[in-house]
Amino acid sequence: MKVKLRHVCFVLIHYTNSFTTRSLLVGHGYQSNEKLAFPSNPYSRLSKRFLIPGKDALSKGTGDGNSTTHAILEIPKNKFEEHDDGSGSIQQGYSILNTEEQIDDSNSTSTLSSVPIEKFLAGLPLKALGARTLDTFEDIAAVFRRFPYEKGYKSLSPALEATRKTIVLLGSGWANHALMKVGDCNKLRLIVVSPTNHFVFTPMLASAAVGTVEYRSMTEAVRAANPLIHDFLEGSACAVNVEKKSVTIQLTTLLEGVREGSPPTIELSYDHLVVAVGCQVDDKGVPGAKTKALRLKTCDDARRLRTAVGECLEYASRPDVASVDKVKERTNRATFLIVGGGATGVELAGELYDLLKDITRPVKGVYPKLKGSVKVILAHSGPDLVPQFEENLRKEALSSLKKKGVEVLLNTRVTEVGDGFAKLSTMVMEDKPEKTRRDEYT
Repeated sequence: MKVKLRHVCFVLIHYTNSFTTRSLLVGHGYQSNEKLAFPSNPYSRLSKRFLIPGKDALSKGTGDGNSTTHAILEIPKNKFEEHDDGSGSIQQGYSILNTEEQIDDSNSTSTLSSVPIEKFLAGLPLKALGARTLDTFEDIAAVFRRFPYEKGYKSLSPALEATRKTIVLLGSGWANHALMKVGDCNKLRLIVVSPTNHFVFTPMLASAAVGTVEYRSMTEAVRAANPLIHDFLEGSACAVNVEKKSVTIQLTTLLEGVREGSPPTIELSYDHLVVAVGCQVDDKGVPGAKTKALRLKTCDDARRLRTAVGECLEYASRPDVASVDKVKERTNRATFLIVGGGATGVELAGELYDLLKDITRPVKGVYPKLKGSVKVILAHSGPDLVPQFEENLRKEALSSLKKKGVEVLLNTRVTEVGDGFAKLSTMVMEDKPEKTRRDEYT
């Protein structure tokens, strides 16, 4: 099998090893010998926003593999030395702040009867539903309390200003955006540091990439998220001094090509540091992916992808491939390969195919000559699309894409990306279940 294509879009992601692992990591800037206790209630306001499961990637357990610990991972590697927290668990490289809640299911048969029965309403635990409802009302009340200060009817008194804690937020994604929206600026001095001055509603990226949604509909400026934010700095954190409670910021180069000189590096002091810098596209293991493939992670990525789709269709419409004997070359120029069958990849495959189907309609379409010559391929390394969802939803996603006409390749990895081609490797099951092989093709 031979696959020719014009553009490859990588939507596989992995978590950076610099300032973040998994979703949201919080560095409080305490001295390395200090400890912080967090509520054991997994539905509490704090754990709702900041606690993440302590899996193998976060901590080394006792070795029995039967314990689950809620934990918070603090800032970068090599900032903390290996230490024993007294529980027999050794942390190395990262500082793990454990809650006192630990579930040991090694004796599940003897403890099962002692587990309280959870009450549910509409499929949701009543305890969680009640806590989230109260949190929502509390957030609404916090927004209403801001109105007099936003309108200028009130101002902070010098005494209140002196008691405010300085909170430095690294990143402007989902986690910090939520904190910015509901943060009580009467008590907190919020300083946001991010390379981008806006928040992106990422579920709309696929729609923006094909023109269904305008970019302004899925973004919100950091300064507009909460007018009472103390300051916003467009830059990146390059160092953290935990003992001095300071973070070094490399400001972004602005007016490039108009103004000369390098931007300054500044230091910010903080009382608490929130590190929520998100994740990045994983293209290190695939030769050519970084330079030959497009990405879909930011608003700028969606803009570049939209431009590339238009140029690809124009390239396939050129007279040199208009003849009947050039159908194969014309199809190669209008073939799109999407790598990654997660939520973004599936959404992009569906949106892109709907766009191509609409614009290649006879007479009414703007590219009627490309009817039957466009192709969308979705390659996923796993056995199921959107593996984070339930089985019936995974099957529905696969069925829906195939019904549209998208070619879905499961158990398939991209091993190389070149100029107009991609090498794929598909795992094929042999007659015996334990035997498999990989078929490689270009």
